Amino acid sequence: MAKRPSQPQTKRPMARPASAQTAAAPVSTPAAPATAWTAPTVPRSSVVEWLTVERVLWATLLALAAAVRVLDLARFSLTDAEASLANAALAILRGDPEGALHVSPFAAGVNAILFTLFGANDVTARILSVSAGIAMVALTFRMRSALGRWGALIAALLFALSTTFLFESRTANGETVAIAGVYAALVGMWSLLREANARAILWIAAGMGVALAAGELAWLFVLIVVSFAAILYILRRTQQLDIAEFESALSTIKQSPVLMRHALILFALVFVAGATGALLNPLGLQSALSLAGDVFTRWLMATNQPASYYLQLLSVYELLPLAFGLGGLFYYLARGERFAPFLAWWLGLSLTWFTLAPFKSGSALLLMLVPLILVAGRAIADVLASLARGFTLANDGVFMALGVLTCGIFGINLFEFAQTTQQSHLLVAGIALVMLLLIGALVGGLAQWISADALEPDTLALRPDGERAEQPRAWRFNLPRALTILGTITLIGLTALFLHSSFNLSFNTGDDPRELMSDAPTTMEARELKPMLEALSSRWEGDPHRVAIAADANIGPALRWYLRDFARVHEFRDTPATLGEPIVIVASTDKQPALDNYAMHKMRWRWLKPAQPFDTQSFLRWQLYRGIHDVPASFDIIVYAQMR
Repeated sequence: MAKRPSQPQTKRPMARPASAQTAAAPVSTPAAPATAWTAPTVPRSSVVEWLTVERVLWATLLALAAAVRVLDLARFSLTDAEASLANAALAILRGDPEGALHVSPFAAGVNAILFTLFGANDVTARILSVSAGIAMVALTFRMRSALGRWGALIAALLFALSTTFLFESRTANGETVAIAGVYAALVGMWSLLREANARAILWIAAGMGVALAAGELAWLFVLIVVSFAAILYILRRTQQLDIAEFESALSTIKQSPVLMRHALILFALVFVAGATGALLNPLGLQSALSLAGDVFTRWLMATNQPASYYLQLLSVYELLPLAFGLGGLFYYLARGERFAPFLAWWLGLSLTWFTLAPFKSGSALLLMLVPLILVAGRAIADVLASLARGFTLANDGVFMALGVLTCGIFGINLFEFAQTTQQSHLLVAGIALVMLLLIGALVGGLAQWISADALEPDTLALRPDGERAEQPRAWRFNLPRALTILGTITLIGLTALFLHSSFNLSFNTGDDPRELMSDAPTTMEARELKPMLEALSSRWEGDPHRVAIAADANIGPALRWYLRDFARVHEFRDTPATLGEPIVIVASTDKQPALDNYAMHKMRWRWLKPAQPFDTQSFLRWQLYRGIHDVPASFDIIVYAQMR
């Protein structure tokens, strides 16, 4: 191709900076006429402009999370585990730091401060867990870049209403606080990796300082992160993997030595202050370090649950995040999403660790749920976004209505089978499942797709007038659309079960020993003990808390908690031959003391786990509508009061 002749170029004088021009101008040059200078108009931000729909939704969600956690917080009596933590806080206030060993030092120290400010009662003993649960919801706002705006909102909703998170947030424990600290550190890690935000190191330091002083689960999280980082390091050194975010984070850390020192100082201050309860409990450091040993100590303890315990908890209480979390993990791993391998490693290692350990606790499920809920939030948002694309009421709407109706038929017949054991209901339920699959087949089969050849412009023939011919169309099975409709229908059904199990456990059956999450709960009748003793003390001593009480220490920490306000309480391990106190409390199963002129009052104190697991029908009845009304076995106490 011939080159076009070059055009002559004219040189233009280079403009000098304004400062140079001003300096070169003669002093005698007359200045241009001055004009009044007005500042540019800057729009002022108003509340209406700031209060977007997204912020309104987040504020509503936070209010909902706080409401469901605070509502009727003292409904159930403190269990022995909760009472141990509350009694440790009282021991700190009495100047007895040895009484605060073997519990969460962070939770015991904060509860000691709360008891000083607001008094010791069932509500103040649980308010720290409530705050940690709300913090989990609020922190998810900072995960919008990872999950998307709707994905983060849905994940926060799952954290707010999750059966496990809601129940544990309404229970006095340190593991909820530890998970909140871990989650804050995770938010900082994400900001460091994806945004190269150096100040995120401070988030990580503060979050881990709280977490490691609060609970055992934080130390296992450290093991998860360190092991995953070691794998990445090996792959990086062998040049088998190159992650730009990882390299950028390392570069950011190397370029911020001062910030790293500040982060280490912040971690040390938060850890020491949290472990010692702002120096109220010096032995708290020993308790905090012993939490690391608890991760391994559970491997030496006796077996208390079957190996399938955590799978049972997930299937009974967390079926919605389990289904969409696992499905989303497989999908995002196949797509090569960067965050998916770490979350999969987190879930796999934590589930394996706690499943193989002989001693199991329900609070460990909190650590496994975090990756499931994060992935489920994004997966549900993707399903709903896919549904919104090309949604037609005449086509997709009809199929969804049929699907929801079919789910209703399935649920009704499952309920009827659990109640009547008639096999015909199981048959109808099976037919309903087949109908759901047929609905998915119809959705995918009636979707019109452009053929693959039509997507290549070079393969389209030209018409005589030079325009491209109309794209040929072909009828193909649209699997993504079928999965979207079936996924939405499944989401509706699992959401109903999710909310049912969450509110039922937290507000109705939280003290029932047949609940897998409950572990030897104290009866609600136990709270009647304190008013009864206060009435007797007022009648005899003229003061509600002056009566002398002899109590069997083997009954447990919950009894010590509910006797906390009485000034003269004598505890014994072995029943003595003679007792002179006007009030004597012993276990009904122990040897009864020889007492003359005493009245006896028997109370149910603690519910016991059923000796035999549920059969299939009983499990369905319990899971669907808690339809078992027999009274479970209980551990009882006897209160002896002098006849006066």
